[in-house]
Amino acid sequence: MPLIDEIREAGGKLAAAINAKDSAAAAACYTADGAVLPPGAPIMTGHAAIQGFWQAAIDDGLGDVVLEPTEVIDFGDQCTELGVVTANAGTGKYVVAWKKADGAWKLHWDAFNFDA
Repeated sequence: MPLIDEIREAGGKLAAAINAKDSAAAAACYTADGAVLPPGAPIMTGHAAIQGFWQAAIDDGLGDVVLEPTEVIDFGDQCTELGVVTANAGTGKYVVAWKKADGAWKLHWDAFNFDA
């Protein structure tokens, strides 16, 4: 399977978890020391902080999330992804650093924002 399709599938698990309102499943999509870098807020590192971030976003009504990678750069057991996000909150963009962990792609650094 091409790498971009592997990343699309892995990102789809995050979107599905958010859409199912399951912040624990969303956090499980990240490496143990992964980080979310949301706009206008501090970096949130580790599963507990990431779960808290996604729970707050879900509680605020975030849903209908679709992640679409537009470019992936392969570094072996790591890669970077540039993509477009659509959700009930609007359309935006994101950059993710991915790492292979236990044979699966996991988000390591996740930076994003919605367009004004």
